[in-house]
Amino acid sequence: FMNSIDLRTIASDADQSLWLIRLPLAQPGFDEFLGSWLLRSPSGTVLVDCGVAGSYGTLKGVLDAAGLKPDLLLLTHVHLDHCGAAGCLCRDFPRMKVFCFEGAAKHLISPDKLWGSTAATLGQAMAEAYEPPLPVPAENIVSRGELPPCWNVLDTPGHASHHVCYLRDFAGRRVLFGGEALGVFAGNGI
Repeated sequence: FMNSIDLRTIASDADQSLWLIRLPLAQPGFDEFLGSWLLRSPSGTVLVDCGVAGSYGTLKGVLDAAGLKPDLLLLTHVHLDHCGAAGCLCRDFPRMKVFCFEGAAKHLISPDKLWGSTAATLGQAMAEAYEPPLPVPAENIVSRGELPPCWNVLDTPGHASHHVCYLRDFAGRRVLFGGEALGVFAGNGI
């Protein structure tokens, strides 16, 4: 699976690997817009963000090809481009736990309002590409206190009032999963 065009190795050592999974959409300009971080370590397999339901086939294909079953999904915020495939993951990996900012979990459990506002904002063509999200079962949601101690949750409101970042030690360095706390940058060669 390492040769997949949708998977990029970011860091690796003997027993830990960090990949970026590219989740392209069938829309112009959306080849590099969506992604999910996949971290494999002795303590488990973790995804940070998961793209939209419309990109889930790519995400599931990479996981299947790698023979990996995620134990935990960490969401930086509850906008569909970061959390829309969470319900699909829970359907296919029912033991996987999900964490997001506590006040936003209700939108994962009952995504109708989230979907309605997203579809109204994006327009019909993009809404069709994103696809409606599936609900995340309430029993899959975990609190901060239930996260493995290697994950530090940082509240980073700004892009969204419910935005969080994740900090952890990995392969001899500190890694920050920033979601959109630092904004979005589009540039050539950077």
